[in-house]
Amino acid sequence: MNYYEARQTKDGTGWHFTCQNGADVWAVGNCREHPPHATREEAEECYCDAVLESLETFQRDPKHLLICAECKQPTHRFATTKDAGFAQRIPLCAIHNTRAIYAKHFEFSPVFVSSY
Repeated sequence: MNYYEARQTKDGTGWHFTCQNGADVWAVGNCREHPPHATREEAEECYCDAVLESLETFQRDPKHLLICAECKQPTHRFATTKDAGFAQRIPLCAIHNTRAIYAKHFEFSPVFVSSY
C-alpha cells in the first residue's frame, strides 16, 4: 500500500508531498524537482497543482448522459486526472471543460491511501 501525505524532511528543513511504502518514503509530483516547502500546506498545494496539471478529458458512450457539474446541462464528457489516487471523474461539457472549472469541483484530500 502507498500512503500519500505531506511529510517533514528527515533533516527537518521543510516539507514535501510524499509517498510511503513500508520504510521507503519519496517525494512525489512537483516536489521531486525543487527544494522543500516551508509548510505542510505549501507542500499540499504544490501536489494539488501537479494533479490538476494532469487533467484529461474523455467522452463516454453516447447512450450514457452525464450532467455537467457547472451548468447542469447534459453532456457525454467528463474530466479526470492522470493521478490514480485523485482520479475524480467530474462531468463537464465542452464549454466548461477547463482546469479552472475542474479545480472548482475537485475535492483534494491531503492524506490518502492507494493500492497502486
